[in-house]
Amino acid sequence: MVTYHRVLAVPDELLHTEPDVERFREQLTFLLRHFRVLPLGEALAKCQAESLPKRALAITFDDGYSNNFSHALPVLQSLGVPATVFVATGYLNGGCMWNDTVIEAFRRCRKPYLDLGNIGDGPGLGRFELTGSEAKRLGVAAVIAALRYRPTAERSALATQVAEQAEVAVPTDLMLKFDEVRGLRRSGVEIGGHTVNHPILARIPPDEAWREIDDGAAQLQGITGERPKLFAYPNGRPGRDFTPQHETMVRDAGFSHAFSTAEGICSAASDPYAIPRISLWQRSNMRLTANLMSLYARSR
Repeated sequence: MVTYHRVLAVPDELLHTEPDVERFREQLTFLLRHFRVLPLGEALAKCQAESLPKRALAITFDDGYSNNFSHALPVLQSLGVPATVFVATGYLNGGCMWNDTVIEAFRRCRKPYLDLGNIGDGPGLGRFELTGSEAKRLGVAAVIAALRYRPTAERSALATQVAEQAEVAVPTDLMLKFDEVRGLRRSGVEIGGHTVNHPILARIPPDEAWREIDDGAAQLQGITGERPKLFAYPNGRPGRDFTPQHETMVRDAGFSHAFSTAEGICSAASDPYAIPRISLWQRSNMRLTANLMSLYARSR
């Protein structure tokens, strides 16, 4: 299983790991030439039955960005490629994820530097020069790393403070709208669960984690008319971001399979509630092939 997040209209220096439409089309064309791309549900059934064809792949997207509908879907349709989108429902219809709030604060700030020393504990988040894309990327990375494992509400509040300090408005057009989620589903894209607010499940109380998982599924059912069967863990590192307790919650919420961000190949022996995936960030076709083949060989 391979995973994306966004497909951009044009290359973006602050999102340099994300493909634009041209690069996305190039990657999918390459994958179709060398691999058997299957719908995720079909791939899972064949994997469980140990009848998965060689070099089988499935395409997934995490979070629920609007460009999954506007930019990725036309490419998927033109090439006949099936896909699954895992949606964090709390950001639909105009929301903005905390990390995007930070990214857009650095992107849109018109100051020569961004002083975040008064935000957070102790010395705060630091002071960052804004003299070019590389400096902004380094600042974004530092602030995201500092906030990622904060409590969910605190993380969002601090990200909002970063935007306020930068004197920029938080964007409201990054995530899918309800009708776009329905449009994806009508086009054959499977919609999966990804919680409501994208918390690190291992960092919140169990009752809150359950609500995030179950409420997200219920909200997607309300939008599409279908209870989702597939789930992806936010952040997704086994043991650090989710635990066996959360796997049980996902199962009890009615999901048949769940996906981590641990890199690896799915096999019949894989835990159905901690299936590995492969990210395609910043890989040439040659490196991508070598990595996929290496993972495939190690899984045999």
